[in-house]
Amino acid sequence: MDVEPAPDIKKIMRHVLTRTPFDHVKASQITCMRSKGAKSRAYARIWSFPKIWQKALSHPPHYIIEVLAHHFDKLSDDDKIRTVIHELMHIPKNFSGALVPHRGRYHRIDRKTVEKMFQVYCANSKSQAPSIKQTKKFPMSNVQNFLNF
Repeated sequence: MDVEPAPDIKKIMRHVLTRTPFDHVKASQITCMRSKGAKSRAYARIWSFPKIWQKALSHPPHYIIEVLAHHFDKLSDDDKIRTVIHELMHIPKNFSGALVPHRGRYHRIDRKTVEKMFQVYCANSKSQAPSIKQTKKFPMSNVQNFLNF
């Protein structure tokens, strides 16, 4: 399996972060990679940097978003954005280096919740910077409560 940096995915991720309520996510502490030759059925994965490693190496929390080229690169642009949103939803509010599972007591990461966040992204992407009308239409605090963040 070959792994290489994926600046195009980093660009998508930064674009998503400016248009969705992922205020807790620090883009500078996320690395994006593209793997070729992996046998997984996944389109993308997120890797954590556990607390024990952070302490041992005196390094802050960090995440890696890995896209599997043979699946991810075939997706439409909208599906690529949905996939990146899905992976970002695995990052907890405290940005601790841990990961949020697909199902928890008060949340779910599934097609339905990803689609809701994608709709927020689309609403805020109508213009380069969200206008006051768009902000009133989809205030981020209401979106966060709606999605149980």
